[in-house]
Amino acid sequence: MVDEPIPGSMEAPRAEPAATLVIGRDESVPHAVRRIILVLLDGAMDDLQPSDDAGIDLGVHATRKKVKRIRAVLRLVRGGIGSTIYRTENASLRKGDGAAVRKAK
Repeated sequence: MVDEPIPGSMEAPRAEPAATLVIGRDESVPHAVRRIILVLLDGAMDDLQPSDDAGIDLGVHATRKKVKRIRAVLRLVRGGIGSTIYRTENASLRKGDGAAVRKAK
């Protein structure tokens, strides 16, 4: 899925290649989950560093979408990671998402 630029903005957020968000046949699920989350986190960090002021709103929007995807991955593996870890990580992402938006503006 490619993120579309908002009309009037100068640049589009970095889109992750679809293949990086898929579990490979020879890849273990824990390794794939870690890799997918790291790819999304790296993309979110990049999105928060636009080259111009007009791109900050677009970057914040793209970052929030990536955080939602990460939280969705955590929900999918909740049974495997345990409810304590899930709750801790989910709460951190929820809090961090709002903090990133406030810092960017």
